[in-house]
Amino acid sequence: MRVLAVAGFIATAVGAGIEVVLTGLVMPGAIFIAIPLALAALVGLRSDRLSLGLAALVAALFLYGNLSYSVTLGRLQHPDDLGPFVDAALRTLGLLAALIGSAAMALISQGPHRHSSVPR
Repeated sequence: MRVLAVAGFIATAVGAGIEVVLTGLVMPGAIFIAIPLALAALVGLRSDRLSLGLAALVAALFLYGNLSYSVTLGRLQHPDDLGPFVDAALRTLGLLAALIGSAAMALISQGPHRHSSVPR
């Protein structure tokens, strides 16, 4: 699940990078590259429920925003326009993977005070 979440956040950042290249909007785009990369690092380095839950919450909010944005749906309906299609597909699938992976890890996480002989 960790690999799924990290890969999802990285795919989201790559999709945002494609949009920066296509539109030239560096400043808003840089934020949508930096946040998923920071979350990928967080999920990759931390195993506590709070961190994983935060990553899942942000992924859910970003996914909702992504799917609510009419441009995303338009891009996904036109695979012939390759750059925008790949951007929308990477972001949508990446956020879905990040949400599933980080939420599942948060739910199965042992938490800070419980100990188990089973390695995570």
